Parts: sequence; C-alpha cells; structure tokens
Amino acid sequence: MFKFGFVSDQTQEKEGSLSGDGALRNLDWLPSKEILICDEKTVYNKQHDQNDVDVASVRLEKITYIKPTSIIKRVKDEKLEIDENISTAEENHSDLIPSLYEGGLKVWECTYDIANYLERSQVSCASVLDLGCGVGLLGILALKLGADQVYFQDYESNGKY
Repeated sequence: MFKFGFVSDQTQEKEGSLSGDGALRNLDWLPSKEILICDEKTVYNKQHDQNDVDVASVRLEKITYIKPTSIIKRVKDEKLEIDENISTAEENHSDLIPSLYEGGLKVWECTYDIANYLERSQVSCASVLDLGCGVGLLGILALKLGADQVYFQDYESNGKY
C-alpha cells in the first residue's frame, strides 16, 4: 500500500488508524458546506509590503501571492482572531495534523511540479477543478493559460487573512 510516511505506524495506530473498510476512526472531520461567491464589497483588500509578497514562476508565467508567513505575522501583530486549527498547526510547526485543517497557508512542493505539467498540457478552453487549492496557485495558472472555467475547492471558508 502506498503511504506518504508523514507519521509512523505507531502514531497512526494511537491517533486513529485505517479500519478494514478504509474508514478513519476516532477523528472529528470538519463538516462540509457550500460557500457562495461573495460580492466585491465584502472582499478584504489591504495593501501589503513588498516583503510580504512572493512570486511563483513557472516557465513564462508569474503569479504574485502573499507569503503565508506574512499572513501569520500580520494576524499575530494585529492581534486578529485566528482559527484554532491554524494556531495549532503553527504552534506544532506542522500542517499535517490528522483531521485538522491548517487554513490553506501552505504551498506544497508538488504545486510547482503540477504547475509545470499544466503548462505542458492543453488547458485552454478546458474546465479545471483545483481540489485542495489552498492559496489557489494552480487554478490561477490554469486561468492564465486559457481555461474556460476553474473551480476552486478547499476546506477554508472565510478567506479573511
């Protein structure tokens, strides 16, 4: 069986393991809900310092985004309310805590591999589903490459940071 190897077998057995039918036991999963597209007036827009911004480059395409570390710093500096799961992930220096969602603040290393694949693929006029989109770099790249529609899906519902 394929395993990412993020936790040892002993940890997995202790914290909740796969039963014979493949279902995880002893974990409280977040409920799902539909998030409707918000109107422009409700979107939070703040100017960010140049040091807060990073650029993801994939061959000819460049996507500018706010660094997750800058978001965490801003939340702490301005004493903003922070989601408990984000706080737990930050305190444990991990975004791989079983059944806890860390807020989509991690850009996974494989994002760049998938972005390179997207650039070599034919995505113009396509519909793209960006599952577990986090900050949405792959979906944004698909739009820049000419996709007709991109659906972003993630656990994060508020996007307030």
